[in-house]
Amino acid sequence: MDSNVDLVTWHQTVDAKKDWKSLRSYLTAHLSVPHDIQDFNPKCWYTEMEQLDINSQDVEHFRPKDFSKRLTTSHRTKIEREIGYSVPEDLAQIRYTWLELNHNNYRFTTALSNRGGGKHSAFPVLTGTARLISPTLPTGTNEFPLLLDPTIEHDANQLLVIPSGEIMPKATKIVLTANDLANYQQVWYTEPINFLRSWVSIFVYRLDNPHLIKGRKIVFSKVINLTNELEQVFGKSHDATIFICKEIQRLISSFSQFALAARCALLSYDGNNSSNVETGKKVQQILTRIYENVIDREKNAL
Repeated sequence: MDSNVDLVTWHQTVDAKKDWKSLRSYLTAHLSVPHDIQDFNPKCWYTEMEQLDINSQDVEHFRPKDFSKRLTTSHRTKIEREIGYSVPEDLAQIRYTWLELNHNNYRFTTALSNRGGGKHSAFPVLTGTARLISPTLPTGTNEFPLLLDPTIEHDANQLLVIPSGEIMPKATKIVLTANDLANYQQVWYTEPINFLRSWVSIFVYRLDNPHLIKGRKIVFSKVINLTNELEQVFGKSHDATIFICKEIQRLISSFSQFALAARCALLSYDGNNSSNVETGKKVQQILTRIYENVIDREKNAL
């Protein structure tokens, strides 16, 4: 999307204005382009919460333009309660000044996840690893952030939502060992690191906020109810079947609020638990096709 008209215009004026907020439309285009829609609400890349209040919309620097801050005592306490050991965080602090005007360093967020009590200038990295050195770019370098980055496919797939609306790591709870830390490059994408980074991200991005939990629970329940309705109308009403399938497709699509909750609800469906197993298996095939079509469209559209 480097040819996006808003991005091109921004590059022509950025040195004079540093007007990051003019990039909002560029940073939210991935929500609408894959689905060829015009009417959508911008949502935070971290929380998936829709944000209509322009004063609460932030274009956040993933790597801080101000001094990177360590985890707060509050964040550290919460994280260590979940992982069962001290957070292995490097103490070095730097300013990523050379990335201040690099649009690849921007993330569209809301005040909830970015301002007081949220991420802001926090950027913890794994102990024993080196921070970037000017003018090095993040891609292909050996900086190992403890925060999940929503622009990296591996990172974006490390969390799941349970029926209560709470967000959790996909990874199994495995304690990070001294040997792991000594060989961090070899274990970076393994369960202990994934588990650690997931909890760091949940608390720093404030994904445990009660309002977010409530919103995700509502969406999760809505999809479960729709799958149950689909079982009831399947083979009986073509129009009702099509309507329900389209609604499920909408809820799991990128432009929808709390789409991860909707996807987790869909993927939790098991046709073998249906009162009519034959119908359940057919419904599961339909749901799998809907899910795969949405994922493929979003991966290939941009």
